[in-house]
Amino acid sequence: MKSTLSRAIKAAAVISAVLLAVACESAPGKQGGESASQKSMKVCRDALGAKDVEALKRGLGDDARASAAPSSSLRDAMLEDARRWDSESFKIKIRGPYERCRLTWYKSDKASPSVVAEVKWSYSTMEMVTQGRSGMREIADDIYSTPFVRNSYLIVFPCRVAGSAPGQRAGMPLEIQFMGNRVSEEEPGLPGRVVVALARDTQKLLGCKDSPRIPDRLSLPKPPSSDTF
Repeated sequence: MKSTLSRAIKAAAVISAVLLAVACESAPGKQGGESASQKSMKVCRDALGAKDVEALKRGLGDDARASAAPSSSLRDAMLEDARRWDSESFKIKIRGPYERCRLTWYKSDKASPSVVAEVKWSYSTMEMVTQGRSGMREIADDIYSTPFVRNSYLIVFPCRVAGSAPGQRAGMPLEIQFMGNRVSEEEPGLPGRVVVALARDTQKLLGCKDSPRIPDRLSLPKPPSSDTF
């Protein structure tokens, strides 16, 4: 009887130790205990620029909730898409757009303003872009843009990735889009800065070759009926 009781006490002690260790590993601030929102916010800061994420929070409030997929997942999916492209299948079904970062502000548990940054492989070829289709015009060397829908800005530029078929650079360029509503008018240059940061982030993430240098400033066409930026 004593032996059985002793074994039970020892077993209980072992279980308690294991549970305590798991609790410690999962505690906030401990390794492995970082919340999904905290991880997403780090991705957003990398993609949009830490200073401009703070500028967004100054304009819309500190209670921003971030949502973003891991960078490695987005990179792998986009590289796979690019490597599937070939010159004989222009109508290849391209996945995306891929959401790089979403920031949402909640007021009384209701979603209020939000900003979304997306990246995708464009359905337009560089030939179509340079010919001005869809209103595209060159705003910097090899970088094109067009007035988009309200509160949305986009640019298109070439990016060749390793392992893709010849012609992919011209046949399937990158498209970067930033959408936001109710962003403070005190930051009129914010969309341009964010698009620059997002474009550079995507180039680095995908290891773009033969891709244009993204200048520090881009004069983006003002979207129609847009008065929030």
